[in-house]
This record gives sequence, C-alpha cells and structure tokens, in this order.
Amino acid sequence: MDDKLKEILNTAIKMDYGFHDKDGNHKNAKRNYYLTNYRLMSVDDILKYNIGTCYEYVELISYLLDKEGYKYKKYNIIYDVPNKIARHTFVVVEKDNKYILMETGWVLDNNEFDTLEDLLISVVKRYPKMYKLEDFNIDIVEIYEYDKVNVGNDFYQFTDNIRNTGKKIEVNLEKIYE
Repeated sequence: MDDKLKEILNTAIKMDYGFHDKDGNHKNAKRNYYLTNYRLMSVDDILKYNIGTCYEYVELISYLLDKEGYKYKKYNIIYDVPNKIARHTFVVVEKDNKYILMETGWVLDNNEFDTLEDLLISVVKRYPKMYKLEDFNIDIVEIYEYDKVNVGNDFYQFTDNIRNTGKKIEVNLEKIYE
C-alpha cells in the first residue's frame, strides 16, 4: 500500500467508533438505541464530531480518495439474522494489480489481495467471530457494490438503499471452508 493510501486510512482509524445524534456522541450504544437513533452523517459532520460507524468510515475514506484521484469501489455485506446487526461496509482500491482493503474497524494481517473474490471471502470469513454468529449460513450472505447512500438514512433505510440501488456481487463462498 502506498504512503498516501496509508495516510487516508490512518485519518479514518483515528476516529472514534460510534455515532452522533441530538444527544451527542455514542461510543457504546445498545442495539435498540442505535437502531432507533442512528442516522448516516455527512462528511462535514464526521470530521466535526470525529466519530462514525463503518458507514461513515466508508464515506470519509471515499471523500479522501476522491480528493487524491484514486479509483475505488464501496461494498456492503449483509447477513440478516434475528437480533443481530451483521452488516459491514468497506472501500476497495484496485492498484498495481492488487485489491486493497481500506479497512478501519477490523485488525487484519494483510489488506492486499490478488483478486476481489479473495478479498470479499476474507471479510465474510470474519463474520461468525465478529458478530458472534452461531450456525453461520453462507446461503444468506448478501454482497453489494454500491455508489451512493443518502445522508440522514437510518440503519434500515441504508440497507434498503443498498439493496435497491447497489449491484449484487456473486462470490463462491464455499471457499470460506478451504
């Protein structure tokens, strides 16, 4: 990864994980409070409050990549099961025949991959542990490439936006077990 990409990633990594609402910043909000009060922030607000979820991290990283002229794609992985919020968004830069995962929330040994499929499988492999999922079912994993989401979307609107306007990506998730 080149120095400019590292700098962009480090800008996002320095943010607190959580969200901002009318009551201030929330770093450890309970599930129901989050689902009721979360709204996607603008880049200006992300920078102002220095906080965000993976959704905001993607918007901030995309903004910074745009400023530097990088080409990238945004992805959202959805795993719908009752009583879990198993969603993750991230940015992928394709550079020098590598796919670079611009990941801020999860510690990775390596964020450069030879193929997009390898990168996506690597992220999906983390789902059972990250979201404490028992009986993980690859048949209900949804992967989308998307361009734009609306500032102010709540959690459900964000997901609906992705499903309605994003491009569903098919990946051989059987490779998770290899």
